[in-house]
Amino acid sequence: HEIGPQKLNDIIKKRNTIQIEDLDDFFDSAMVRKQPNINKITDTVKRDKKRIKNFIKLLNNEKIEIDERIDEVINNKSESHIPGVGIFLITQILAGMFPKKYIILEDNVIRGLVSLGLTDVHTNKITGKEYLYYNDICKELFKKFENKFNFGLSIVHNFLWHYYRCYRISGNWMECN
Repeated sequence: HEIGPQKLNDIIKKRNTIQIEDLDDFFDSAMVRKQPNINKITDTVKRDKKRIKNFIKLLNNEKIEIDERIDEVINNKSESHIPGVGIFLITQILAGMFPKKYIILEDNVIRGLVSLGLTDVHTNKITGKEYLYYNDICKELFKKFENKFNFGLSIVHNFLWHYYRCYRISGNWMECN
């Protein structure tokens, strides 16, 4: 999950702007995408670079509250919406842009939070407000980790994912079903 977000972070830092040519292979090679949305995303990337650029610029714009940015890119009528992109891909990008502020959110992370008793809320349709709710819990959990390598919130994502998919079932952090 970390290679794609870091690649985007490097693109933005390098030029402080987003060049369309930088985005040509970005979604194909760097981001983890879930089926069946790959074809929708790839089609938009190939034919509508302006939409992709709007999407990235909006997510990178800290003058707009994060919940508003997320809601805007999820909105089907928005010029920043990319068909097929959901909260998982959106938060991969946010985690790359702001690794200490935002967690990569997907279903196994939410299930990990519920399983550990850190929340009793499990929703499949994530809005900006719901994302903030989960992100705030993860930021509090982040404070509990020894982090000598200065990882961002990805350490919490990895912990929750591996706890839910592996440790909870097998008692081993790396044996996942």
